Amino acid sequence: MTLLDPDAVWRADGGGRVRAVPQLARGAAAIARLLTGYARRPPPVFRAALVNGAPGLVGRDADGVLSVLALTVDGGRITAIDVIRDPGKLTRIAGLLDSAASQPADGAG
Repeated sequence: MTLLDPDAVWRADGGGRVRAVPQLARGAAAIARLLTGYARRPPPVFRAALVNGAPGLVGRDADGVLSVLALTVDGGRITAIDVIRDPGKLTRIAGLLDSAASQPADGAG
């Protein structure tokens, strides 16, 4: 929890098409609880990525829904996590994640 700023914000966008719960959470403790809950059912495909030039994650959950998590970092702490799950906003990256997942981990192939 030391990576999370005490006033960190979690924002999620499912675009009304897919579930994105909760849409808003505030505070390190609340966000840590969310992340702990997600860790109990980890996504089968998740990769570290640069999201608009910042650190983040791109993945598919167990139901196949694509998610992008963009992290805002200030002073060495995460101050915001923006979760985009709206399929209409993620069409350009869906194929990139799927092709990366099919590659061997050592990059050969």
